[in-house]
Amino acid sequence: MEFVKVEMGELSVGDGLARFTTEYDKELDMCSMDPGEQILEKMVSIMYLGEILRLVLVKMSKEGLLFIGNFESSKLKERGSIDADDVSLIENDKTGNHSFTRFVLGKLNLQDCSDEDSRIVRHVCGMVSERGAFLAAAGLAALINRMDQPDMTIAADGPSLNIYHPRFYGLMQSRTEELVQPENKFKLVCSQNASAIGAARVAEALPRPPPTA
Repeated sequence: MEFVKVEMGELSVGDGLARFTTEYDKELDMCSMDPGEQILEKMVSIMYLGEILRLVLVKMSKEGLLFIGNFESSKLKERGSIDADDVSLIENDKTGNHSFTRFVLGKLNLQDCSDEDSRIVRHVCGMVSERGAFLAAAGLAALINRMDQPDMTIAADGPSLNIYHPRFYGLMQSRTEELVQPENKFKLVCSQNASAIGAARVAEALPRPPPTA
């Protein structure tokens, strides 16, 4: 049995991501603790989706497309004011009156937003989530096709996928299936701390040096 541990999140602009990065990705990276590194992770990780969403909403507000008359006094301008929990709430908003979305906006001092504002926020949140899932799927599919094995299991860090986002796992799974060659069968599973488990299994599979006298 062969184990392969891959840290796709470490891919950066120099690895071919430049044409996929947006102005929002660049601003997020510039303000991060490790500019220029872990670019793909910052584009697809659940923990960064909220900040990407916030940056998009800020630009739309400055262009007069959202929160007219409310933006300047809101907390939307504060970095990190939208987090993974907020993205999850918005994505779970199936109510006709956008109550979950309005709850998130209320925390940002945007209580008086219109129904149209709430609808737009939910739509943008969905687009940001889908982009993240599809980029992650592209990386997975490239790996699967490159390994060219008839059957394989891929473990992805599961808690954030299952707890914080209702659609990310399904989106990533379905798009990966579309991109993988038909002869390469795979199973994508969520695993607690998949990175550490993967590293341990790789170490276990390596040949052991002979004992010394």
